[in-house]
Amino acid sequence: MSGGHHYGDVVTFQCSSGFVPVGSSERTCQADQTWSGTDFSCHRPCQREYILFEAEGTCLKFADDRETYQGSRDSCREYGNGGKLVVIKTPAMDEFIETNLRNMGRNDSDGETWIGLDNLTDQGNFVWSDGSVLSTQDYQNWGIGQPDIDAERCVEIWPQSGYKWNNIPCHDSNYYICQKAVKCARPTAPENGAMTPSGSQQDPVKFFYQDTAEFSCNAGYGLTGQTSISCREDGSWSSGVPTCTAVPCPQPTVPVNGEMTSGSDPDHDMVNFTFQDTVSFTCDLGYDLVGAESVTCQADSTWSDSFPTCTPVQCPMPETPANGAMTGLNFYQDVLEFTCESGYDLIGEAWATCHADRTWSARAPTCTDINECVVSPWICGRNSACVNLDGSFDCKCLAGYEMGPGGCQDIDECSSKVTCSEDTFCVNDPGTYHCVCREGFTGDGVTCTEIVTTSTPASLTTVQSTTMTAVTPTTGKYTSPPTPTPTTTTTTDSIQRSTSPNTPFKTTTATTQPGDAMEPDGKTTEPFPTSTVTLISHEPPKSSSLPVSEATTADLQLDDPGKLLEQLFPSGDSPSDDGKVDSTTCTEAMKTLAKLSRTPSAKDSTDKMVTIFNTVVTMCGTLPLDAQAEGGYVVGAMTDSIMQSVLEGASMKELAPKASAVVDTVASLMESGGSETVVDDEDDVIALSRLPPRKRDEFQKQMEKKRQQKQKQQWALQREVTQRLQKDLDNMADALLGSVDSGERVELGSKAVQMVLDKSSGGRLGGAAVAAHAGRVTFPHAHALYNGGIIGDVEMKVENAVTWCGVST
Repeated sequence: MSGGHHYGDVVTFQCSSGFVPVGSSERTCQADQTWSGTDFSCHRPCQREYILFEAEGTCLKFADDRETYQGSRDSCREYGNGGKLVVIKTPAMDEFIETNLRNMGRNDSDGETWIGLDNLTDQGNFVWSDGSVLSTQDYQNWGIGQPDIDAERCVEIWPQSGYKWNNIPCHDSNYYICQKAVKCARPTAPENGAMTPSGSQQDPVKFFYQDTAEFSCNAGYGLTGQTSISCREDGSWSSGVPTCTAVPCPQPTVPVNGEMTSGSDPDHDMVNFTFQDTVSFTCDLGYDLVGAESVTCQADSTWSDSFPTCTPVQCPMPETPANGAMTGLNFYQDVLEFTCESGYDLIGEAWATCHADRTWSARAPTCTDINECVVSPWICGRNSACVNLDGSFDCKCLAGYEMGPGGCQDIDECSSKVTCSEDTFCVNDPGTYHCVCREGFTGDGVTCTEIVTTSTPASLTTVQSTTMTAVTPTTGKYTSPPTPTPTTTTTTDSIQRSTSPNTPFKTTTATTQPGDAMEPDGKTTEPFPTSTVTLISHEPPKSSSLPVSEATTADLQLDDPGKLLEQLFPSGDSPSDDGKVDSTTCTEAMKTLAKLSRTPSAKDSTDKMVTIFNTVVTMCGTLPLDAQAEGGYVVGAMTDSIMQSVLEGASMKELAPKASAVVDTVASLMESGGSETVVDDEDDVIALSRLPPRKRDEFQKQMEKKRQQKQKQQWALQREVTQRLQKDLDNMADALLGSVDSGERVELGSKAVQMVLDKSSGGRLGGAAVAAHAGRVTFPHAHALYNGGIIGDVEMKVENAVTWCGVST
């Protein structure tokens, strides 16, 4: 080594004879106080006693002893562990040998040295020790006149001839030169790859100095390491044998609502995928696989096909019901909702769910016309006829009535074109009129005869009266029978004699139509008629009642609440820890109250029924849905009782306390209602625990779907109960708005449920529309009607706004 060690200094390295350099022979000191290049070392490529001829990558040994030709060959084999007498095929080799012989002092007659050339096996040709034949085209360095004698078959280097070749007898003793090529072990081909010899290498098994080996991988595998390695002077390879690893493929995409499994290795980590790996795809129940069922990783690191997707199965879309609407989609687990237009009732299921087998959970419902005239017989009010229409209804006034504020009002024929004869005066009646003879005349109102006055004292008088025919439904006018049939009626009146013979007699006659509570008190003072008139009254419509349970209720009495509570809650039914009665007993108690509410005594004792009902609710606490449903029947009976009272002529003022109590009963029933949570069936839970782990996920999915379906049924029942209560209050509101004195604003209920009734009206015949029934019922938050469950407070308007047409008479 020579050179300094300061910045910019260059150090040079050189190896001794027989050693080869490894690394940088020149290195420079750099500014960062490091040396450029790589570390330098000297490596002995040949074993001891051998020197390297680097030009050909071979090792030579110049023997110090003398042997015959055959003995020297044997010694080379032993020393070199497979060596041979030197083979000289280039001038460079010849010069290298000559230089070393000179350096060793072998330059006289004693310096003859055997080389590996003879014609022992082929007398016509000289053959080298490696088996190659010396041809005329090969390098030769014979001395003058050599080779000369056929018997001299072995070749030496003769220093006296200028280190030329000379053939001599093989039994002579000479120095000799052994040669051993630098040999590397044959590298193995990598798994899933190949190794190809290259360079000067001819034998695919033997690799010598500077021979190279090329490596490649099969399709689908990538080479990790050097593609080519070379045999170094020391018999080692320049690098290790590379490896061939399977090319990777990107992570497959698992389809949503599906799963992916390895088709080639059941124990695959499902993360790292390489050449020839196969994955398979399946979809969950209710979904179809769109695309390839399996894909394979290819040699170019791509998959054999695109990844599939899982799409929900599609159910055939049902037809939209006539006079209704249908909303929702028709894919797996989608829910269709069916609704009907106003005036139509939905027959069938309101919701249908698309199943995995492409069928619906229910058939499409139908929308049938609601006969408002049957559902709400009082909807048109007094003195009118309800006419059902498709999806609606119409109200027509009876003959003799016309539309006015608050409903059908009597037509005052006496103020219109109708006139009586000059001897009579007109008397207006509900729906009709009649003529009465004036004072001083007698007759049937059609024919009047003047009365001749006498001074007969007051006494019990027998007069004749003619029965008047009622108003006809076609004209609404008074008509006289073709042949009046006289009847005799004995009437006792207090008759006073006037101070003057011409003073007329006076009397008070009641003209109020029975049951017509919408009319005024009907007191009129008119001249005493000579005949009495019998009017035909119309019967109010009968209330349709719900069927009453056939169970015996004779032992249940509202007059004794204590005894009734003991019958509803026997002593054996002890309350729970929180002081509440169990749900089964509460349900049976509500069933009993539902039966009792249909008895005549209960219909006349709404206030007592309300007290008993609220006591039962308090003792039960939270009511199950079945008990709520039974409580709804009790409310229905109460509202029926109030509606019947309206038909019998009861006024709004009389019915308001009872109606308010019914509204509070609805509030109590709703506040006591609890939301029942559906849990998994016990049999399913046991079956799940017995399944192997790999099957539990799918079974749990089926259990959850079953539970959700039951939960939807619970919600549907809860909505049904709330809708029934709302409908009962709706019917009661209609009835109350048609009652006597219903024009004033009334607020009913003191709890969570509130009812406000306010009748508003427009003009008479030909005027604006008449809102016959208007009001609202506000339900509490927890019972708001909603498809999926609970939303904010909902204000429901109980409103039947109808435009009535007047009937001209």
